Amino acid sequence: MCTTGSTACHQHPDKDGDRAGRRKQVSSSKQSRPLWTTTHLTLSHTVPYNPPFAPVDYSALVNRYTSIGYTLTRGIPYPISAPTNILYTETEIDAAIRHACDFSRRRRILNLWRASFSFALHLAQPTPDVITWTLFVWRDIFFHADPDRTEQHAREVLNAVTIAVEMLPTHYGCLATLHYPPTVEQVLNGNISRLYPINYFGDQLLAQIGRARLEQAPAWLNVDVGLGRLIVPDLNAIYQGDTTTVQAANRYLFGDTLPLTTDGNGEIN
Repeated sequence: MCTTGSTACHQHPDKDGDRAGRRKQVSSSKQSRPLWTTTHLTLSHTVPYNPPFAPVDYSALVNRYTSIGYTLTRGIPYPISAPTNILYTETEIDAAIRHACDFSRRRRILNLWRASFSFALHLAQPTPDVITWTLFVWRDIFFHADPDRTEQHAREVLNAVTIAVEMLPTHYGCLATLHYPPTVEQVLNGNISRLYPINYFGDQLLAQIGRARLEQAPAWLNVDVGLGRLIVPDLNAIYQGDTTTVQAANRYLFGDTLPLTTDGNGEIN
């Protein structure tokens, strides 16, 4: 789920991630628009913070995930069914968390795995007073012949997001699939103009946009989480993109919004 765009939403934590997450552009007489990323879904949140983010905050979040069966891995879990690169010792886990919180270092990424599902977390600091965190999932996880597994993994994504926004002081977040997220500047100015498959509005944005207005938005899930509001118009949209239900929710909140659609080859129509 991606938020305030800028550094964390349009770039990824390492060279491999940059290559994998870079969106293709369609050349035409009109302005080119991004295709749905072929590799992972990205969720990032803008956090105006004071004091600076500390390893202890990240450690508490990791402990919450491990308490429900997740384990940290060294790099992407492989093989996904039973990874052999798990971090076992407290020393290894503590070092990985401290590395992930050190903005002077590269490849600051934490990979978490549980029963054939995995996601990753990444911190960035696009401006001195803003930290963004990104939660991303390899899109290949959603390609299953069994539709129940696909829905199960969509719920796993939502559960991981819910835990994170409960524990991190999150200002805003959105799942970016077919659409780029708003920029950091747009978010901090309250300039949010659409709903995405997953949306999180912190308490400041709730006051700016209007809590009652957001609470009444039609959605599969529309609940208070942490200090803000989590809105999921359609669970299926987490892996399908801009569904008619998401479009209807956008019309309710923001008036007409033009959906992006793709043909069978992933080309933007």
